[in-house]
Order: sequence, then structure tokens, then C-alpha cells
Amino acid sequence: MSSITKLRGIFERDKGASYSNEYEVNFSKFRGGLVENFKAAGFGNLSGSETALQNMMFLCDEASLPGTFAATQEIDGVFGGTMIQYPHAKLYNDLRLSFIQTNEMLPQKFFEAWFYSIFPERTLNTKLEVALNSSGRETRSNVITLQFYDDIVCNMSITKSFKDSSSYKGGKSIEYEIINAYPYTIESVPLAYGASTLNKLRVSFRYEKHVAKFY
Repeated sequence: MSSITKLRGIFERDKGASYSNEYEVNFSKFRGGLVENFKAAGFGNLSGSETALQNMMFLCDEASLPGTFAATQEIDGVFGGTMIQYPHAKLYNDLRLSFIQTNEMLPQKFFEAWFYSIFPERTLNTKLEVALNSSGRETRSNVITLQFYDDIVCNMSITKSFKDSSSYKGGKSIEYEIINAYPYTIESVPLAYGASTLNKLRVSFRYEKHVAKFY
């Protein structure tokens, strides 16, 4: 009984248990080059409410709090029969998000525009950039280039929240600020005849670092 009482005391002091469906994902700090390519794809204003970024926040149905691990190096022979593994670098796990697809395929278009911003296409002779939604991209001789790093990254935040009777918005437990993130994998979306299922888009991100904010 003392163990149960102790456990209840912990939950009561920390406002209950944590649930996996209480979170929020946000994008912020888009650079100029990235913003221009989003505008060309039909995503106009990227700030405020009722925008593509707000919609992407609500369509994100799976996320994870980012992980951290240490790169290690082995030392053998310092003590007889003992191998020591010491940490020498702090590394960050990749981040994977899942988005519910709309009939207009909003997440698909959003991340295709982002990927095009990373690898813009240019004509072979004139070196002019081919528009994102142009039939000119079908030409096999186009040169795929690489955009400047600062123009393809943005910041993200993943906030773990919880239900709170004192506020209709609930409370915050911890927030991870993801610094300079970019998508490096857009997974294929399977389509098939048969039972109708909800389409989802899964995207993996890499980033420089994350910073934890405690509440």
C-alpha cells in the first residue's frame, strides 16, 4: 500500500500522468529564399492564423520528443582486462513527423516546395531557374543545383502539453526548440484499391541542435 500511496503522491504533485496525444508542433523563422519558393507554390503568408503553417500544425498527427546520444571512443589497456568507453561528442537523433493528407494534398505540396527550395532546377544553357510548377522541369537536361544552407532551414518547436483545469489551453511541460531543421526524406505514400484508408505523409528532418525549455 505504501508504494501505491507514494505513486499517487507523485502524480498528484506533478499534475497527473502524461499522455501521448497532448502536444503541439510549430514551424518558424523561414528565410527569404525559402519563403519565395513557398509563395510560388501557392503558400502565401507564412505568419498569423489560418495559414499553411497553422494548418500543418493541426495536420501533424504523429511526432516525438527529440532524443540525444553521446558518441563514444574506446580506450583499451589502461587497466588490465578493462575497456573504457568515454563520451566525446553530443549528437542528436533525426526527427520524424507524420501528417494527415487532405484532398488538396496540402502536406505533400508543402514539403515538395521545401525540397525544391533545397534543390532548384536550372536550364542547361541559360542557367535560368525553372519554376516549381513549370512543365519545363520535365526536360532531362536541366541541372539540379543546391541552394545556400541558410535559405533552406527553419526553426521548429515541439511542445508537450497537458490538460489543466485552470486554463482552457492546458499547461506546458517541456518545449524543444529545434534549430535550423530541414527535411531530408519525404516517404512514399502508398495507394491501392480495396479498403479505403486515410493517407498520411511521413517526413524525416535533420537539424543542428535542440534546446529544451522547462516550464
